[in-house]
Amino acid sequence: MAGDRIIFQKSNKDLQIQNSEFETLTSVNKNEFVAKTDTGKDVSFDQSKIQFKHGYATTVCNNL
Repeated sequence: MAGDRIIFQKSNKDLQIQNSEFETLTSVNKNEFVAKTDTGKDVSFDQSKIQFKHGYATTVCNNL
């Protein structure tokens, strides 16, 4: 849902995202999600091809 915080679980060089990077969803469609980084960059991705989860609560060791 738009406004949700997410965290990427795997780096992707093509999208220039890093493992454990937080973003905020700005648009959610059937196959394409758009998220905004904390630095203001928009990233569009196919939700079935990119590993992410909700980023509401994490720990220091969230990538274990």
